[in-house]
Amino acid sequence: MKFNTAEHGYDPIAKIYNEKVAAQCFKNYLPAMEKLLLPHLDSEANLLDVGCGTGQLVKYLITKGYKVTGIDISEAMLNYARMNAPEAEFFMVSAVDLDFTSTFDGIVSTGALSHIMNIEEINRVAQNIYKALKKNGILFLNMFLEEMYQQYWSDNFYFEKNDDHVSITHTTHDAIEKIAKCNLTTFSLVEDRWKRLDMTFIDKIYTRNEIQLVLEKAGFKEIGIFDEKHDLKISEMAGSTYFVCHKM
Repeated sequence: MKFNTAEHGYDPIAKIYNEKVAAQCFKNYLPAMEKLLLPHLDSEANLLDVGCGTGQLVKYLITKGYKVTGIDISEAMLNYARMNAPEAEFFMVSAVDLDFTSTFDGIVSTGALSHIMNIEEINRVAQNIYKALKKNGILFLNMFLEEMYQQYWSDNFYFEKNDDHVSITHTTHDAIEKIAKCNLTTFSLVEDRWKRLDMTFIDKIYTRNEIQLVLEKAGFKEIGIFDEKHDLKISEMAGSTYFVCHKM
């Protein structure tokens, strides 16, 4: 069975993502978050995770004492998020349709906005986020830029195998069209039979200047931009970039 994430979201791989991917993804963002976000939050801050997936980051933030809400477009992902972080609130809604007003002290989004395929919708998301923040609220946004895709998505193959799961991943990126694709084939052992699933994940590659302009248009001020490798020196993943800014 073959799926395109633009049509079906992440529902078909929610179980695999929760068990084998989410924990490592969450850990990748922690060093930057502890440097750039947490020092600016009050101890009982009200936070929103945009594109929360299966809720590992939400769970962590709750353990730090914050009140946290998560949104995602995948109901299956949210079902796992509710199990992982039962103290949080979760809603199935797109960031494009986000509709809160002056509600949150901080908003985080880690990697999710790269799945939005046009700049007009990115603009809408930024405006929605700005509206949802309280005055002096902070946005912590991670985006993957060209350098990351060049290093990790340039016609690369990855293979993983264990007793009940096999996955083959092929990543490509088109520097002209500014599109990156991840073709994933999995075989999962279900009731003594191997079940195959094919999915294609598509990312839009935005530039640093494009995202900065989007945030400025939305009203954000004092936009800090930090590359994970070159600026923060917390990993070798150049192009994984953090935008940190406030609603004034």
